[in-house]
Amino acid sequence: MAAVTVLLVLLWLGVTTCSKVDLQKRLIGGQPCRQDERRYHVRLVTKDSKGEGLCGGSLLRNGWILTAAHCWKSGQTVDAYLGWHLGNNVPIRIPLGIFKKPTIYEEGPLFKKQKHDLMLLKLPDKATIPHGVTTIELPDCSGKPNIGNSVQIAGQGSTSGSFFTTREPCYSPVLQCGNINVVSCTRLKQQEIAENSWHSYQYWFCGQTPGVDQCFGDSGGGVEYKGRIYGVTSFTGDPDHPCRKPVAFMDLCHQDYLTWIEKTIGAPPNPGYVV
Repeated sequence: MAAVTVLLVLLWLGVTTCSKVDLQKRLIGGQPCRQDERRYHVRLVTKDSKGEGLCGGSLLRNGWILTAAHCWKSGQTVDAYLGWHLGNNVPIRIPLGIFKKPTIYEEGPLFKKQKHDLMLLKLPDKATIPHGVTTIELPDCSGKPNIGNSVQIAGQGSTSGSFFTTREPCYSPVLQCGNINVVSCTRLKQQEIAENSWHSYQYWFCGQTPGVDQCFGDSGGGVEYKGRIYGVTSFTGDPDHPCRKPVAFMDLCHQDYLTWIEKTIGAPPNPGYVV
């Protein structure tokens, strides 16, 4: 995995248009992923009358993309871009259209459904998948990362915080990779419960690396460990001061989440089936 020693500015991680607050949402340094890494990564671009938004996603089997639910708002169109870092630098755009109600994990009684920060988007059945793009395997929860283990995250947020002086675009054309250590979520969970946040009833694990080794990517990006996806980047505990509190990932080893994903995307394809 690519190592990175960068300062990351943490907040809801790049889901709005370029503006002052976006400086709190973007990767401001990193190291480009190798061409043999993150071949399943999807860049998701949402559009509406207010502009464009950016998120990451992960291509699963049978043409399904796993991302964060907060990456989408009603009325937005969604485009998926695959193959950003495979050498040709010409990603394939696949329009996903406007979702009246995308596939978001919900629980609770019908009259009071609680949404969780996980969303699945389906590629069109006849979508062209770029050569070299692969899928990522779902987690083996008997070998999930423990506290102290290093996991890999990635994103395409801007590689600089100097937007107002350079007018640098609010994204990087190069996918950035980095490593972050799994840490305890106890204090962050206490904070979310005290604030009665929508995260308080969800299931997640945390990552943080001391000092300037904070590594992060766009919302919705996959958290990889030993070649499988174990989490989805969701939120940070301190949007105003980077590095002070952990970042949270939706925990795909929570049985309800994993069962929902498996049921939605279907069984593995027959041998020889491409994506």
